Amino acid sequence: MKALLLTALICCAPMASASDKPIDRGTANAAQSLAFDLAEHPEAGAEDLYKFLHQALYGPGHAIPDPEVAADHLDRELADLGPPGEGEAPCEALGGSPILVRVNLRPFVAGGGDPEALLEAFVATAGEVRGDPGQISEAIKIVVSWLRSDGRENLADVLEHLGAEFAQQGYPAIHHSAAYVEAYHPAYRVITSKRAAAHGWCG
Repeated sequence: MKALLLTALICCAPMASASDKPIDRGTANAAQSLAFDLAEHPEAGAEDLYKFLHQALYGPGHAIPDPEVAADHLDRELADLGPPGEGEAPCEALGGSPILVRVNLRPFVAGGGDPEALLEAFVATAGEVRGDPGQISEAIKIVVSWLRSDGRENLADVLEHLGAEFAQQGYPAIHHSAAYVEAYHPAYRVITSKRAAAHGWCG
């Protein structure tokens, strides 16, 4: 029902003033995917919603200052992982264009995934996706409207404030909130759904 409400908001949203064009598919995909993800992660705060949209539309490029550094970070994270949590999905859809997913590392390791192949897909995705400030601005507006329609005024207000603040900073990448980390212990890599499907990582 929530997804249908968000779909209606997307369909009826005003055209972007800068381009005078309907909302593009990547932006709509990201907003819709966020609605499903929030249902699975009710402890997510406004920072986590912004991070979701940023990853969907900007990709993982910010996390790869250098491929060797990215490889080292992945090795250290994989070494410290525990078993998958109860019901932990192999992947979480982010939307965007190309469509991106979070490959969750605990199910990935438990399923015998190849870390080198994941690193290659991660780096390749970072080189392929380029963020558009107009997209993330529009996605934030859509999600804020949906949250208000869904009775989550406080969360909508904080996200709207963050969106305005981060717009002044060029929409930077940020970390998950402390509450989200405590509740869900996120460990994942963002790659295109096409690459994940090719390796069978998302089931």
